[in-house]
Amino acid sequence: MLRSPAVSLPVAEPLALIDATLLFLVQVLLARHPELYAPPESGTEPRPPPGTRAAHHIIDAIREVHNSRSRS
Repeated sequence: MLRSPAVSLPVAEPLALIDATLLFLVQVLLARHPELYAPPESGTEPRPPPGTRAAHHIIDAIREVHNSRSRS
């Protein structure tokens, strides 16, 4: 049996697939880091660890992408 070096799957709507993947990523991040349910850091609380801050940035970016896609 011959092996193909590239795999391609026909995807009718690639943006819908990307959107669903990003929303799944949010679920995974929240499952692994429940502290992300808390609002982002405020001036009085100690800064969260770098990994948590990075996860907050990822979630914010995903929300921005998802919201801009919902509006179009």
